Amino acid sequence: LIATMAQMLTRAAAHVWQRETIPIVIKYVLAGGMATGVNFLVRIPLTAMFGFEIALIIAQAIGFTTGFILYRSLVFSEAGTTFTQQVAAFGSVNVLVAGVVIGSALVLNTILVNVGMLPFHAQMVAHAGGLAAGAPLNFTGHLLVTFRSKNLV
Repeated sequence: LIATMAQMLTRAAAHVWQRETIPIVIKYVLAGGMATGVNFLVRIPLTAMFGFEIALIIAQAIGFTTGFILYRSLVFSEAGTTFTQQVAAFGSVNVLVAGVVIGSALVLNTILVNVGMLPFHAQMVAHAGGLAAGAPLNFTGHLLVTFRSKNLV
């Protein structure tokens, strides 16, 4: 009985999630928030192993992989492009986004350390700021390029 109820709830949740009444921007924020959280959290131990700059690059790759899976399955499931086209476009968009995120984070980190913030705290704030700076380009690029569809735009 409990398993049946769980299956019913899962199907109902999936149905609600896929309904057009939930704006794509809300779906993107939820899925993107999860991918961004992964990016942010994995960067912390990576910094201890590789340093801030390399950790940002590796965390971006992990976050982008997570994002692709979530965006493709939860947000842009009605995309009018093939998987191969999506992977190629996703990579192209993410090169631009990574430049914004990493560049912003490095500049902000330098500023924060120079004004006296402890390096660990500066890196946390700088990484969060970089992720926020890249979010609008990320959404726009994936909506218009990676997962484009006549029905989405």
